[in-house]
Amino acid sequence: MDIKEEEEIQKEFQLERAVLFTDAVFAIILTIMVLELRLPEGIGHETEGHIIKAYEQLILKFLAYTVSFFLVARFWIAHIKLFRFLKDYDIKLLALNLLFLFTVTLFPFAISLITSGINDQLSEFNWGHTIYILIFYSSIFTQALITRYLLKNREKLCINILKLETNLKWKIQRINIALIPVLMVVVLVFNYYQTIFYYPWATVVVYAWITKRLSRAYYPGSDKGPLIAQLYRKIKTIKIKKRITPAG
Repeated sequence: MDIKEEEEIQKEFQLERAVLFTDAVFAIILTIMVLELRLPEGIGHETEGHIIKAYEQLILKFLAYTVSFFLVARFWIAHIKLFRFLKDYDIKLLALNLLFLFTVTLFPFAISLITSGINDQLSEFNWGHTIYILIFYSSIFTQALITRYLLKNREKLCINILKLETNLKWKIQRINIALIPVLMVVVLVFNYYQTIFYYPWATVVVYAWITKRLSRAYYPGSDKGPLIAQLYRKIKTIKIKKRITPAG
């Protein structure tokens, strides 16, 4: 084995370590979030009113965990799609990846704010939702920065560079870099004026609608809809093929 082959093996091993480290961080995030789903100790000795309130809090935590689970899972899937084109890495890419992981690791903290923060004071309650949404937007923004860096250094870092912009949906990611900071400012303005807590969530709905329309416009056919819909279409296609295909 010559020196060049050894370097290639070492490079591949180091890149695999970076990917495995990222996967481990995502696994830890999901584990930490689910640990919040528990009733208070000694709940059996409380009054009926306290028990009902504890279960209501648990339902709220479960809903927050469910939403956060799918958000974090979506970030993980998007990260896999990004890193599958890598053939090399550098320090700046690792730094951007760590910055992205930093934002994602804040989700358990954000959940604790919105589930334990149904306080008497509206401003505190609003801050919990505001911070949660800001963390969500920060994760999108840092992932878009990784995409931009990969495209700028595609010759050095990536494979299949001819269709890299299309595969990474760069037109949408480029808009994210400009749009996300604006949405974060809007969320902070809503919080400053202590508007109803779901007003900041309206920005998420608007963002989802914009990206959906852009995805259909720029990348027709790439948006296959929710996973359940995809499975339904697949089962339906298989049944149709069975009817058409003659027996034997």
